[in-house]
Amino acid sequence: QDEKEVQPIDISQIRSVRAISSRGRNIPKAFEIFTNEKTFVLKAKDSKTLSNGFSVSQ
Repeated sequence: QDEKEVQPIDISQIRSVRAISSRGRNIPKAFEIFTNEKTFVLKAKDSKTLSNGFSVSQ
């Protein structure tokens, strides 16, 4: 597996969040977080992990 850089995202810097649909699926497993300086792509290994992560971010 690729090692990805892990860094916190300052919530006050988030400008928008967008779900990334994949191959016609109704429930995406990934989303993008946009700040003024960077775009982060977060992908869950399964829908349960995504649901847990998304509920924490709300």
